[in-house]
Amino acid sequence: MELKNKIKLIRTKKGLTQSALAQAMGYSDTNLSHMERGTRNISSAVLDAFRKAVGLPGVPITPKEVTHFKELLFSWKDNLDRNELDKAKERQPELARNAEWSYEPELLTYYNIFSAGYYRKIKDTDAHKKIMDLLREKVHCFDNEQSYWYYRQVGIDKLSAWRYKEALVAYFKADKLAKHLHLDNTSLYYHIAYCLTDMGYAYHANDYLEMMLTRTHKKSINTYYVQIQSYLASNISYFGKADEALAMLNDCIREEESKKNAAESIGALYRRIALVHRLMGNFNEAIKNLDVATKYYEANSDSQGYLLYHKALVLFEANQVSDGMKHLNSALSLIKECTLWDLLATSLKHSRSLDNKSSLKYIERITIPKLFEYGRYRELLMYYNILCSHYEAINNYKQSLAYIRLAHNTANELTQGVMINEKTV
Repeated sequence: MELKNKIKLIRTKKGLTQSALAQAMGYSDTNLSHMERGTRNISSAVLDAFRKAVGLPGVPITPKEVTHFKELLFSWKDNLDRNELDKAKERQPELARNAEWSYEPELLTYYNIFSAGYYRKIKDTDAHKKIMDLLREKVHCFDNEQSYWYYRQVGIDKLSAWRYKEALVAYFKADKLAKHLHLDNTSLYYHIAYCLTDMGYAYHANDYLEMMLTRTHKKSINTYYVQIQSYLASNISYFGKADEALAMLNDCIREEESKKNAAESIGALYRRIALVHRLMGNFNEAIKNLDVATKYYEANSDSQGYLLYHKALVLFEANQVSDGMKHLNSALSLIKECTLWDLLATSLKHSRSLDNKSSLKYIERITIPKLFEYGRYRELLMYYNILCSHYEAINNYKQSLAYIRLAHNTANELTQGVMINEKTV
């Protein structure tokens, strides 16, 4: 938009007449009329007087100012990425005001995309939902770079809700745009690997993690180095390399212990060590490491809840059913309702009493479809095997065979890295 039009729009929106604005600026009505018609060059001093008069000292209205303000928005995004929330909160009101009054659709779009991340970080659910709904309506108007940042934001939102399949779709769209725009997609590979690991695609996840490690000159890798190593360790543990995985995870713990504010990261690493021991059948070691992990999380938190879920799972596998049920009930008292972990914990509880028709119905009608929806194929495989054993125990061999086939196909697809399509028995 031309400068003359911006001046007129801002004046009109502020409810000022030409005469009133001219007086506030210390200029004549004629001078302001020339400004709004674009018949005279406007100096920086005149623009400063205009901004002061309308109460918008930092609003970007010239091309140079617009470019600088875009840099400020990306700097604000970096504050959010580094969890510098105090600094982000301090800057947000002015950035919001200036983006709105700039009359530059590009600036407002970038602000809205990054503000979605801001509202998610400060846990303002209503504002976050409102801004994401707005972005979803306007995504067809975005250019490629704006779409790239939008899909990254969608991916983060879906991943924070553990909806791995939807997150992965968004990240793949962003990755395609990044390659087209020649943008650095190093950190994007980490998030793709995150999804693939938790979905069960260990080989595919490692491909992305290895690609990140080859880009040793990229500064962004430093931010994710420990996480990369921890995911690599988790994945190779499924390939029978448990000792190597444990060595890598212990190295990661030593690395994190040298940092400040790394408690949650250390807790996650002990949880991964527990997972490796569980795969090895070392149930006592798995429980011991889960107990250590709980010390790094806030008491009575959702995180404590899903650690208790993992502990219950280990205890059930160790045939300590009574203790497992106690931990499972404790987990359900902490985990938020209608989340992935609520689904998994409730499903695990139902799986202990599949002779009950309502329990069987829950697994088949809720657990299986929901795990497809979330993209949690590794857990899906576990419940296929549970249902297979149940139907075999009651001599329903036809249904047992159907679940055997589904379990076999799921295992093959996870091994080969093929995205699973929804199936029904």
